Amino acid sequence: MKKAVKIVLGGLAGLLALVMLVTVVAPFLFFGFMVVLTDDRVPKEKILSFVQEQQEELEACIASGSFSTLDSSGVVLDVGVGADYVEFNCGGRGFGPETEYRGFYYSPTDDMTALYPDIKLKPAGRGYAWSGDGDNSYYTEHICGHFYYYELKF
Repeated sequence: MKKAVKIVLGGLAGLLALVMLVTVVAPFLFFGFMVVLTDDRVPKEKILSFVQEQQEELEACIASGSFSTLDSSGVVLDVGVGADYVEFNCGGRGFGPETEYRGFYYSPTDDMTALYPDIKLKPAGRGYAWSGDGDNSYYTEHICGHFYYYELKF
């Protein structure tokens, strides 16, 4: 009888350990896996080269308001037109609190806070940066003309 009780208790401990593993560790593995699955960021160097090489084409797209020629670029995934800027999304990665986006934007007034006007930028590296609560951050640098690279993390 004592042997049967030990086997049952041992089995329960194993089951409890498995439940703990699934409820505590699995979400971290899942979210880490999601981060990898959802990474479509274009490398910074490729974005910078693209803008420098395609500056005239990009300016023509902005002037005409038609961005369909960029669909096959392999760099620009989406375009957003704001009142004082045009944003070219070049991908992102992450899920929830570990999210990062990058791309470039056009600011005819050379306003480096055009995308996020409420932030205060400080010199950082080749550009300017902002750090907010937790791991929220924004980095931007001039590429050429009225074009700027950006990285947004939160």
